[in-house]
Amino acid sequence: MFLFHEIHVDDFQLEARADRATYDRARELVEAICQVAEAQGQRLNLRLRYPFAEAAWAFDGARNPVPGWEERGHEIGTHAHFRRVRRTKQAIDRLGVRDNRCVVPGLIRASAERVAAIMRTCRRLGFAWVTDQVHHRPFPYVGLSPWRPTPDFTQAGLGPWVFIDVSVNPMAWGLLEGSHERARQVIGLGASQFQRLLGLLDHHLDLPRPHPVTHFGVPIHEHQLARALDDYRPNERSLQAFGDYLAAAARRPVRPCRSAEIFQAWTAVEGAPDPDPPRAADHLLRAVDRRDLRLDGPPWLVERLGARLPGRAAGRRGIEAGRRGIEAGRRGIEAVVRRARRPPRAPGAGQDLSIAAEVGPVEARVWRATAPRAHLVVSVAGTVGGRSLGLSFLGLQPADLAARGWTVWLYDRAGTGHTVGQAPLDPGLPLHATQAGAVFRRAADEGLPVAWLSYSGGLIAALASGERGFVQIDAEAPADRLSLRPRPRGLARHAVDLERLERHHMDEVAAPRPWEPFRQVATLTCPYHRLQGADDHMHGHTTTHARALLSCARDPWLNGVRWTGDPTPGWPGRLDGCGALVLPIFDALLP
Repeated sequence: MFLFHEIHVDDFQLEARADRATYDRARELVEAICQVAEAQGQRLNLRLRYPFAEAAWAFDGARNPVPGWEERGHEIGTHAHFRRVRRTKQAIDRLGVRDNRCVVPGLIRASAERVAAIMRTCRRLGFAWVTDQVHHRPFPYVGLSPWRPTPDFTQAGLGPWVFIDVSVNPMAWGLLEGSHERARQVIGLGASQFQRLLGLLDHHLDLPRPHPVTHFGVPIHEHQLARALDDYRPNERSLQAFGDYLAAAARRPVRPCRSAEIFQAWTAVEGAPDPDPPRAADHLLRAVDRRDLRLDGPPWLVERLGARLPGRAAGRRGIEAGRRGIEAGRRGIEAVVRRARRPPRAPGAGQDLSIAAEVGPVEARVWRATAPRAHLVVSVAGTVGGRSLGLSFLGLQPADLAARGWTVWLYDRAGTGHTVGQAPLDPGLPLHATQAGAVFRRAADEGLPVAWLSYSGGLIAALASGERGFVQIDAEAPADRLSLRPRPRGLARHAVDLERLERHHMDEVAAPRPWEPFRQVATLTCPYHRLQGADDHMHGHTTTHARALLSCARDPWLNGVRWTGDPTPGWPGRLDGCGALVLPIFDALLP
């Protein structure tokens, strides 16, 4: 695993008072931090903001220390807090830095719209990768593997950026204290904070390696290794603790590096980013503000439609086209929901059963095979429910499998489908596991072998039920619970939920939940068959979570072929269009 450390040179003192004495103290502090890392044989990733870069030129000119730090092996990158990215890059380049291609533009608290605007500027400035976090998109294994976002930054995709997220929540190891609403920076970091950070590193080393290129990245502000926020003299106790941590971390199975090395290794596996990626259509539009005829959407779409020019006819026509696209998209979504709420229309209607469970009856629908050889219990996540969704996620009807010898059992877990409102949707709820177990046992009572087919978060209820089939068939389930948990009520789609992230990291270190998907899959003694498309139903163009689960299973199979750990298998396009692919797999699994 790659290990990199970022020093964010925030220069709060220089921002308020850009005089020679303040600059000298800031320069000496950064120099001391570099020397600590060099003493341990490591190099740092220095991320400079404009106050330091401009002061270095004003007071040291061409003899400034920054090119020297780069020559000594440290990586120089651009850091900003929402704004002044261009000003900062120009100031750093003026200092004589040769390779300024990494940016930390301050995305952690930005809305999706602001993120898109910031990254458009970064793209024009020639940056290639980002060591920052965008928390308003679903993506598994944040900080464990690089990823590419979609143009609207809501999930993984094939965009022009490579994100190398830092790996740890700042509150999880003491970089920040307080709540996510009122956090304060800890000045004078000590041994206790770095010991907690070491524990987080050990935890990440114990996780599955879902990609050939994984990393652990740590951000630290330079003033947190100083004596005080208004006293930039080096804090010897903090520097000693930092050096001890670097020495201890280097004894782990890690490769200390600069982020450029991670970027190069990852793109060698995944390919270089597309400078002009495929662009999605009108469904990426978010809203049209009729008051000033401004389009609030991805920057590339804004530019294409000319919507930032409200006085021009082209802008008005573009906005009107966007409005029509939004309306068409809404009508399409409503139609899909209406169809999903209807009972399946498969040939040979299923038999409705009421199954007794400890928590009350579970309503199930059963498609019986004319010559049954095995039973298939289907556990799904989502809000439409199993009876309504059927097997549409595989591009099949239940009758398709019933005709081949499978008796198919579909049910709605509480809170979904025809039972909306009975329970929360949080995967792993004991109620859902109890219901799944009741359906499985009812199928087993008929005396034939029983298999599980789970879709998405439905894997959790199936595994947590304690009932084990002769095979576990899993369609595109995420591997970690952070990707499974629904947003709290009232939280906007693109809002930052730092409290949830903090809770996730702290729970992981203290007591991992037993229903963590990759941990549960590791306990299976039966074959684990993964059905996975390249374009995942939730996480876009990424197979990171699929690799993690396959690497944990004792007997893993991918799309009907035994998994050997090949980092570049042939994934089909979309799973819901793969009926012809999966039918032979189900035929081969029949006992």
